[in-house]
Order: sequence, then structure tokens, then C-alpha cells
Amino acid sequence: MQAIDDLLEQIKNLMAVQARMKAANKHYRKNGTMKGFEGREDWLPTSWDAGIKYDGRKVPYPPSKLAKNGAAIRRLKPKLQKLQDQQMEGSGEYAYA
Repeated sequence: MQAIDDLLEQIKNLMAVQARMKAANKHYRKNGTMKGFEGREDWLPTSWDAGIKYDGRKVPYPPSKLAKNGAAIRRLKPKLQKLQDQQMEGSGEYAYA
């Protein structure tokens, strides 16, 4: 079903973004700079560091951004489950736990 595949892809992408944001924040807290973060080019971490300091943030991705992304993931998971349940009911298949 196309809708299920689309939701799975959306959730997968959001989870990858969440993991990357957490990794960036962890790297910045540990090193105080974005230099050396996952093969970034030299100019990008420097400009990223400047932006973080200019905005007065302690990390590249503020907690509000992480929370918003996490909420999007939590919002999509029940929709996916509902579609999967409907598909199971329609096909006559049953999932056994």
C-alpha cells in the first residue's frame, strides 16, 4: 500500500534527522566546535560554530527542535499502525503476538 510505504519513509527520515541532530549536539558539547563532525568540509563547521555563538545557543540544535521532530515521529507512528491494521483486516491476515 502506497500510504504505508510513504509513512514508513517519512518516519525513517525523521528518525535519521533526529539521530543526526543528537549526534551533532553531542559532538559540540564534547569538543566545543563542529570541526571533525562526520566529515564536514572545513568551512562549514567554522560558519556553523559562528552561528551557534552568535545566536547564544549552547548546541547546534536547540531542545525545542529535537522535541518538535520527536513529536512528528510520535504523531506519525499511530497513523502508520492504523493503516497497517486496516490493511491486515482487509486482507484477512492476522498478526499473532
